[in-house]
Amino acid sequence: VHGGGQGAVWACMTFTYLVCRPVAGILSDKFPKWIGLCTGVYALGGGLFVLGSLQATPFLFLGIACIGAGVSFITTPCMVLVAEIADMQHGEGYGVLYSAADIASSFGMIVGPLLGSALISVASFYLSCRACGLALLLSLGFVAHLKNFPPVRNCAVTSTTTHET
Repeated sequence: VHGGGQGAVWACMTFTYLVCRPVAGILSDKFPKWIGLCTGVYALGGGLFVLGSLQATPFLFLGIACIGAGVSFITTPCMVLVAEIADMQHGEGYGVLYSAADIASSFGMIVGPLLGSALISVASFYLSCRACGLALLLSLGFVAHLKNFPPVRNCAVTSTTTHET
């Protein structure tokens, strides 16, 4: 894809991210966060695999849309988990935790393209996409272990019913 087509591809990914983010938020409130994370990893890995395997334009847009959806389904439950961790600290440390989450995201935005460029210099773009997609899909077993994180505690109830005198 060249010229204006690149803009259309990135617009597709960003639009899909924009549309899926509120859906991921609603689902994060109604279902366990690990389900959203697994959905995101599956969509991201599948999108990368499609992007690297099927080179026709409709598949390019399908793959990039899945990537946008995957990122939204990963980042949204993660932010909810960050809030839950802060709640376990009785509401202390929201700023520190959110800044740590932003630092991790920024670090990924720096390291991702650097590693991607290095991978593409060794292998083709398409092989790199397939390899990364497959690695993500294979990591789903690990992501499923997040269903027990953070430990379930109801800090709000505990902090309002227990008073030290």
